[in-house]
Amino acid sequence: MEKITKKQMFEGMVAYFRGEETEIAEEAFAQFCLAQIADLDKKSAKAKERAEEKRAAGSELRDAVQAILEGATEPLTRDMILAAFAAEDVEGMGFSVQISTT
Repeated sequence: MEKITKKQMFEGMVAYFRGEETEIAEEAFAQFCLAQIADLDKKSAKAKERAEEKRAAGSELRDAVQAILEGATEPLTRDMILAAFAAEDVEGMGFSVQISTT
């Protein structure tokens, strides 16, 4: 038997649930669904990991900006904060987005 594509598998499941004849065995449907669930779990775990990394980076950035603001004797503009911010890995555009969302 040739390799069954995802599209063929889904079409086979639709046919099966409608009571129509299909050449795909029930066990093949079950294995396909379990594999899809495992893929979803893996993608979800990766997404949570990336979100946590972004959250941690944002937290570090907020802490650094807060320290600059607390040490200021006058109100600061975004450009003044950027000038005071010594980290090389912060770009102005991403930084301004971070400032506007916190």
